[in-house]
Amino acid sequence: MFTVILVIVASFGESLANLNGSSIDFDSFRKKFHRLYEVNSEEFSRRQIYFQNAAMRHKYLNSFSTESQAAMYGINQFSDLSQMEFRDVYLRAESSRAPGFTGLTRTGLPAKFDWRDKGVVAPVQNQLACGSCWAFSTVGAIQSVHAMGGSQLERLSVQQVLDCSYKNEGCNGGSPSLALAWLEQSTVKLVRHSEYPYEAKTGICHFFSQSHEGVAVKNFTLHSFRGTSTEGGGCHCPVQ
Repeated sequence: MFTVILVIVASFGESLANLNGSSIDFDSFRKKFHRLYEVNSEEFSRRQIYFQNAAMRHKYLNSFSTESQAAMYGINQFSDLSQMEFRDVYLRAESSRAPGFTGLTRTGLPAKFDWRDKGVVAPVQNQLACGSCWAFSTVGAIQSVHAMGGSQLERLSVQQVLDCSYKNEGCNGGSPSLALAWLEQSTVKLVRHSEYPYEAKTGICHFFSQSHEGVAVKNFTLHSFRGTSTEGGGCHCPVQ
């Protein structure tokens, strides 16, 4: 796994009105997302540069979005972070080696297929200032596989994985493969989010009895889909 960081510097004098996807100015951004850094301070100047850099990246990336279904980029709550800050806080998943996907190419597939339409994908969640993307990835996959098996989609506990997957480092990062291996080997059942809510910080592991209702991982396989994006991606995780 590798990360490509694109840095485009915008001058302070350039109007954000000329930037695609960036109709919001810096003052409006600060009010919308409750930024409290003092005007004319060093932090204010630094965050404004990051904000303008983000707007320039949006313009560059949107120049490739020529199809009606293509991604469009714009200002959000991360736009005053440097790319290094964003990576250090939100992209803390550790890479894992996995064998390449060798399945047969299937023909006659539909032009469009969205698992959200099938009711097996939970809404997007906010990990806040915690490097827990690896835990969200793990739990999200398990939730969906469980629902694909005929069960009702329900939100499972990310905090349980964050606190209890001892081979990972909580908010300091981790690996979905290590988390899945821990779930398989320990036979721990993931409980509902309502029973073990997300705190955006690493805490003490809460244990539940084996008789407690939950979702367990029976086994799993990992595959690398690098270079075969048309085949999809992810892991196969039989659950119960």
